[in-house]
Amino acid sequence: MKLAILGGTKIDTMMGCHLFETQLSCQTSAFPVSHSPQEQTRFQTSSLEVKQNTILNLLFQAKEEGCQAVVVYCNSLSASLSFARLEKEVQLPIITPFAAYQKLKNRKIGILAANAQGAAGIEKEIIQHNPNATVYSMTNLDWVEAVEAKKSPEWILHYTGLLASIDFFEQVDVECILIGCTHFPYFLSVYQANTTLLCINPDDYLLEKIRTLSFKGEKGERR
Repeated sequence: MKLAILGGTKIDTMMGCHLFETQLSCQTSAFPVSHSPQEQTRFQTSSLEVKQNTILNLLFQAKEEGCQAVVVYCNSLSASLSFARLEKEVQLPIITPFAAYQKLKNRKIGILAANAQGAAGIEKEIIQHNPNATVYSMTNLDWVEAVEAKKSPEWILHYTGLLASIDFFEQVDVECILIGCTHFPYFLSVYQANTTLLCINPDDYLLEKIRTLSFKGEKGERR
């Protein structure tokens, strides 16, 4: 299966390409929206018309290049538009991390996100499907910039306030922490090693979803 990976910046887009190429042996094409995390945040807060036109151009380009599905490998970008509507317009399956959050039944949930756009979108998705949940969010674009600068996971943990997020989530007694940014698996193993709280990585959902799509496609071809 050939996938279009639509990311916020070049870095998370390439992280997405690497994930699906190494885990599922998919062919991928990279479609980064912005040049930097700051530019991506500005894009997410721009007008609906600007966002839709920009993303639609990329989606139609992906279709012309023979991509069979699109993965939006960016939580905050997923929150900024209705990709369900765009999916109908482009006539390509579009997978976002958000469906992974719809199944959560926990009552107290922590969110680690890049910016308020992503955190708000994730919270909305959770509450719409789990109205009794209470959500606690922490966001910091410095974490994203440190990943893009290739700082070590240990450095990011200790020098960007990331370790303090664990203290906060433990103090408010959340049941789990959602890794709500596709840059953050970069330091996830170090982060998880410093807390007994379960850290949920939506990459697992995305891989399973694409695995299912690939299987359905193979069955269709055999027929």
